[in-house]
Amino acid sequence: MPLKDLGRALPTGLSAAESANLTAGDARDTTLMTKNARRGGDKDDRRMCGQVAKVVAMVLAGECDDPVLQDLEVVEVRPLNDAGRLCITVRSTDPGQDLEVIQDRLEKRRAYIRVEVARTLNRKQAPQVEFLLVKAETPGLT
Repeated sequence: MPLKDLGRALPTGLSAAESANLTAGDARDTTLMTKNARRGGDKDDRRMCGQVAKVVAMVLAGECDDPVLQDLEVVEVRPLNDAGRLCITVRSTDPGQDLEVIQDRLEKRRAYIRVEVARTLNRKQAPQVEFLLVKAETPGLT
């Protein structure tokens, strides 16, 4: 998914090279959160995001059979505008990994990940999933 699909989460016209320099802190934008989330979070939404984080982490760790995706860790899951869309922030554990390759692999597995999320959630409709890839932190630098 191109990062521009996240709407106001990133400045418009952000190039792939610029988006590669994002960190997890840059991904936060309260304008995309629901009113309940801005007030401290709706308990059901927070519970659902926690469940989704666990499922996505398990899928990426082994069920995808993709060594590039197995190196990813789930940083955060939060609702976008409503609980019908979720932003899953992931980070590579390998700082040398090409972010465009990771983004392409995530796009190819998006439907599979959504199906796995739908299997675990007790909801009428499974939420759409959007991925935000943040740059891996280089060890030894603070």
